[in-house]
Amino acid sequence: MKFCKEIELLKKAKTFPKEALKDEIGFVEYLEECKEKHPKHATHLKKYTNIDRSYFYQITSGYRNPGRDKVLQIALGLELDTEETNTLLALSQNAMLLPRIPKDAVLIFALEHHYSLEQTNNLLNELGLEIVQ
Repeated sequence: MKFCKEIELLKKAKTFPKEALKDEIGFVEYLEECKEKHPKHATHLKKYTNIDRSYFYQITSGYRNPGRDKVLQIALGLELDTEETNTLLALSQNAMLLPRIPKDAVLIFALEHHYSLEQTNNLLNELGLEIVQ
């Protein structure tokens, strides 16, 4: 039950939205909520994320738990904000974005300014940081 302890800690964190956990929903359910909030991007989400079709289906169906970069690709594709992205990251058991980490600071900037995955990777590359892939 290590994950339950982590969720309790995340509930106390300011960067983690408590409403995402009030019903204790999972990653797939929260992703569906995000897709409903951002329908313009949800219809072409696979195209915007650059994720292999079968792997993308496995993630969105709940068959596979995505890694951090895949969650970030989805968040950038849906144009989620930092709070929504951190919720997706936490629900997928990945580390949330922390502004003190240079790559994460760039990702936070990109999310808040609605950068695409390509724009974000260009910025990361220009700054000599590892791209999201």
